[in-house]
Amino acid sequence: MEFFVAAVFDQRALYHDKILNFKHRFSPQNKQDKSLHLTLLPPFSIEQNHKEWKQRFLLNLTELIEDHCFQIQEMEQVEFRGIDFISGKKEILGLTPHLNENFFHLKEALLDFFKDEGAQFQKSPKDHNFLPLCKFDHFHSLQLALEMAKMDFYEPFILDVKSIDIFFREHSMHDWPGQQTLKTFNQKSSLEFFR
Repeated sequence: MEFFVAAVFDQRALYHDKILNFKHRFSPQNKQDKSLHLTLLPPFSIEQNHKEWKQRFLLNLTELIEDHCFQIQEMEQVEFRGIDFISGKKEILGLTPHLNENFFHLKEALLDFFKDEGAQFQKSPKDHNFLPLCKFDHFHSLQLALEMAKMDFYEPFILDVKSIDIFFREHSMHDWPGQQTLKTFNQKSSLEFFR
């Protein structure tokens, strides 16, 4: 099976809809997306798929996250400070988050846990986090989206994290149909802050 763990953002924030609308405009294949999440570690596979193992794996993972977040009751926040792109098979335009210390320590704990379970990562887990907005086959196609992103996301902004979820699928699948919430956070009175 393949997995990834992500911070799922509160859908009520203004920037949540703004980001989704941008994704829908420039990546029509993302039109079915109704919520935003930030992958904390890249997708990985574990060569186990029997029911008992999966139940134990999810229970231990939930306990790890609960222990790590024991004193964090209110929603965590992620600040986005800029726009970047990644070159590879496709050009990917996205937003660059600044993760606080809590997320940094959680990522390290998750990485150790997954390695102990025999996880094989598709990309280096040390790569920086990135919230993809859209993908392009050619750099030229990226330029229009980049100009629009500069106008839409020119100031830093904050999104509240409502939960930490795990997504999963069988190796042969394209989409990620499985999703389970591992940790939820209480809502803040203020949904987002601006500089």
